[in-house]
Amino acid sequence: MNILQSISRPIQRNLFESDFRQMLQPQGLLFSAINTQTLSETSLTAWNWTKQAGLGLIGALALFMLGGAVYQELSTRIDAKNNPPMGELIDIGGYKMHLYTTGSGGPAVVLDPGLGCNALGWQLVQPEIAKFTKVVSFDRPGHGWSDESPLERTSQNIVTELHTALHKANIPGPYILVGHSFGGLNARLFASLYPNEVLGVVLVDSAHENMVEKIPMPQINHTLMMLASRLGIIRLCTHLPTYRKSVAVFPEQVQSQLLSQQRTTKFMRTVLQESSHIKTSCNQLKATGGHLGDKPLTIITAVKQISEKGSGMTREQIDAVYIPFQALQKDLLTKSSRSKQVFAEESDHMITHNQPQIIVEAVKEMIEVLDA
Repeated sequence: MNILQSISRPIQRNLFESDFRQMLQPQGLLFSAINTQTLSETSLTAWNWTKQAGLGLIGALALFMLGGAVYQELSTRIDAKNNPPMGELIDIGGYKMHLYTTGSGGPAVVLDPGLGCNALGWQLVQPEIAKFTKVVSFDRPGHGWSDESPLERTSQNIVTELHTALHKANIPGPYILVGHSFGGLNARLFASLYPNEVLGVVLVDSAHENMVEKIPMPQINHTLMMLASRLGIIRLCTHLPTYRKSVAVFPEQVQSQLLSQQRTTKFMRTVLQESSHIKTSCNQLKATGGHLGDKPLTIITAVKQISEKGSGMTREQIDAVYIPFQALQKDLLTKSSRSKQVFAEESDHMITHNQPQIIVEAVKEMIEVLDA
């Protein structure tokens, strides 16, 4: 504005003074034309830069997603080739279920894993039980070496699949069922649906049919978790020291097998499906009553609480889970007229990792009671 005024002063005597001054005003035609052209060029340059940056970002993101998906698929195939099934694959109706049987004699002990766990999670328990009787661990469909199932991941379908697999594998009952966490819910439902095929039950820090009403359930973003799995992000996370520490109690071969199975998209999809149907599974057990009559029942309960530092939870959040869970463990004593509770003093929820021997002793004692 000041520069334009200084230029205009020598020309003020000119006959065209008023018109020229008018042109030089900020709202005048000349200024307006110059300003419009400058703004247009600036806007066009900014738009072109933004467009190029946006296209570059989209391209980089697409390349990252494609690379991640290829990495996940190829790595899954390599893991499958390097880690063949350790047990037998049983056809249960167009899809196969993995059963791993060791030991001999009877009664056969069937080990039902917790949510997100499989047959390999029993590798500190199964070899010891195999020293005195036949023992079977298995991968629920969608886990480990088992195919995915076309059926919803509810306890009722899971129990039916297990029952079919045991019979097709020629492992006759009656069985002693050992269920950890979610597996405890399934074990009790199995005993309710097939009472003549069950001698007794051992529950290892077991889930309870009333837990949905009593305990805050974790909120999981299924879409985000599946995307992270498909793009190989979860696979990369399993290489972190903190993740590997969770399986460090097992022999190296088992560690490798466990990690390879937990990296698959099939595993993530199945875990999410099982967790999303947990309320239905609880209601299925409620519908049967879930009582074992006079069958022996041993309840093994973990004593150690979740660590605030390790879990990222506050003390209030931990108490909101721990206190009602302990009350539900006590309530399990009412599910049989021959029940007892044993406390795993040195273990958190993963008793199968931390105090496997206490599970072995509970099974051995139950067999002795049944033989008496």
